[in-house]
Amino acid sequence: MQPQDFPLAWPEGRSRTFTCDRIAGRFKIAFSRAYDALLDEAEKLHESKDWDVIVSANVPLGVKGLPVLSATGGTKIADPGVCLYVWREDRPYAVACDTYLEIRHNVRAIWATIRALRTIQRHATGALLAQSMVGFCLEIETTETPMKMLAGGA
Repeated sequence: MQPQDFPLAWPEGRSRTFTCDRIAGRFKIAFSRAYDALLDEAEKLHESKDWDVIVSANVPLGVKGLPVLSATGGTKIADPGVCLYVWREDRPYAVACDTYLEIRHNVRAIWATIRALRTIQRHATGALLAQSMVGFCLEIETTETPMKMLAGGA
């Protein structure tokens, strides 16, 4: 599994929500605002000069490198799952969500998770943040440098 923006790169070993079990979200936010807020919050948690923050979803990227929902028919797409990849202390972490019917609600749920982790980062010891992130840690085996891996080994 290689983290990528599009199509969705769901973390290996993480369970998926059955389509019939997805629920309607209550977040009152547009996709673009939810996406921008997630990137902003993730950049504050992210600690790597070699890796980029990646928001992976089944939404193609436009010319400016931002997701274009109009290409998929709006916020209700067949697989609304989203996964955020961040790196801290040279370790990859993935926060994935497919609980909600709409992609914007899954993006917002990940934002809320990252915001909670950042609150721990600001107000607790570093050890508590590390303990909180254990469940999000990934095992990615590669001999490539981080930037080559993200570029597809180019």
